[in-house]
Amino acid sequence: MAISIKQNSKQETVITISGKVDAEAIEQAIKYLRYLELTSGLKPVSLHQVDELSGSIKRSMANKRRKRLAS
Repeated sequence: MAISIKQNSKQETVITISGKVDAEAIEQAIKYLRYLELTSGLKPVSLHQVDELSGSIKRSMANKRRKRLAS
C-alpha cells in the first residue's frame, strides 16, 4: 500500500491511498483525525475533573429518573 499526503493551495490536506485497503481501518483513522480536529483547541483536564463531571451527570440523571418514576 502506498500513501501520498499533500496540501493544496486551499490549505486542504489530500490523502491518496493505493492498493488493497481495509475500509474499516480507514474509517477508524478518519474518526481519530476528526477527534484531533475537535479537541485541538481544548485545554487539558485532569482525571479528577472528568470524574467530578461524570459523577454530577450520573446524580442528575438518577434524580430525573426517580422523579419520573415517582409520578
